[in-house]
Amino acid sequence: MSERTAQLKALLDTFQDKQAWIWSLMEDDQRNQSGTVDNWAPKDHLAHANFWTERVIAQLQIAQGVETLERLGDFTKSNEETFEIFKNHSWQKLQLWSEQVHSQLLEALSLISSEAFEDPERFEWTNHRPLWNQVIFTGVYHRLQHACDILSLCGMAHEVLGIQEQFASMMEAMDDSDEWRGNTKYNLGCYYALDGNAEAALETIKAALELNPALLEWSMQDSDLDSMRELPEFQALIET
Repeated sequence: MSERTAQLKALLDTFQDKQAWIWSLMEDDQRNQSGTVDNWAPKDHLAHANFWTERVIAQLQIAQGVETLERLGDFTKSNEETFEIFKNHSWQKLQLWSEQVHSQLLEALSLISSEAFEDPERFEWTNHRPLWNQVIFTGVYHRLQHACDILSLCGMAHEVLGIQEQFASMMEAMDDSDEWRGNTKYNLGCYYALDGNAEAALETIKAALELNPALLEWSMQDSDLDSMRELPEFQALIET
């Protein structure tokens, strides 16, 4: 097992522990609340995260030559279909599914070769990025966002900042390249902006752009940063 694979598995285990802690804070009525396609309840967020984690497991299986996976062209439609399929499932069933996909993801990681995991040109569908990059985004970052959404829906938004900062630091440590470190800082900066913490957002986005200037173009249109558009400090940042 490569060092990065071991790091990623440790990160996934840490996330699973944190997610279990979040679940332990929830009341039964919060776990089993029903949502709508436009206004998800906690269990809808969990089902969505599980579905996309299964997709990344399938990608790892493709990398091993085990099976093929049909591409999803319209993500919005896929998310709506996933909601409809799982909206009547119990929290208990969805939690069990989450535990299963976690175990399956760890197993799939154990079987992948270092070459397949690290080579950015190995698979056309990773868009010139190494496979581990895609796994960490869907398997950790995406699930983390929905776990934090669940916290907020359950009236515990005050817990979210510490969790976001903890995992941003752990994900940044996965790779020492300026591009990767810039990307992880940028994602944290977007969270600060969405949370209304303009000072932290400006500082973090500035550090991200210094590390990865390629993010500048996207920052000019990224809706996550809309709360800062009129700030002179932000305007000066993106005009440099």
